[in-house]
Amino acid sequence: MKIIQTLLMLLALSGTAFAETQNIQINQNNFELKTVMNEDEADFLRKDIELYRNNQKLLTHTIYSTTGDCSILQIELGDYEVKDNKIIFYSYWASGDRQGLWTYPYGVRKQTYTVDAKGKVKLVSAVLYVEDILGDPLSTNPDEEYLQFLHTAPKTKQQQRALNEYIQTMQSDYKGRFVHGQERARLIQEVKSKLAKQIATETKGWKEQFGTNVRM
Repeated sequence: MKIIQTLLMLLALSGTAFAETQNIQINQNNFELKTVMNEDEADFLRKDIELYRNNQKLLTHTIYSTTGDCSILQIELGDYEVKDNKIIFYSYWASGDRQGLWTYPYGVRKQTYTVDAKGKVKLVSAVLYVEDILGDPLSTNPDEEYLQFLHTAPKTKQQQRALNEYIQTMQSDYKGRFVHGQERARLIQEVKSKLAKQIATETKGWKEQFGTNVRM
């Protein structure tokens, strides 16, 4: 699996240098944005952008990562934009599994940082919606145990507790505030719009390959 993942990553990065540097200006402060290759905790390659000021790394954002084999695929896509005194990072996750077990994670996130007159970068907002699994999908049914309550209101205290525990875990794991209702709909629409080209390219043929066993 790891060899296939590495080949997919190298193909995705063909024509792109393994270390690029772009100069950007936010609120009249100069920054460097470096595109680099890093490894995650499982030693899988990913493509990140790193924000620097005065040779000091301030933050890292993943813009491309994929894992999987011939039956399972999981991707993370990202991008950024500068607006006035803000730099905004967008993230998108999608998964497909022919057997229907590992169709996780699926979701979006938007992180907003401000830059003050002295160049200090501060996270002011991080909102997310993520469908992911807690535990082993072979021994649990996430749709029945907690994911259904993201779309249908819990009817019992036990169901509410399961939903609350799920949301707390997602907020901790994905570093943001979990959103619902219209706020969720607007967030999904915004992130998918910002990453539309990347999503279309990276998930092309997924529905034919995975059928209904896909979250995207």
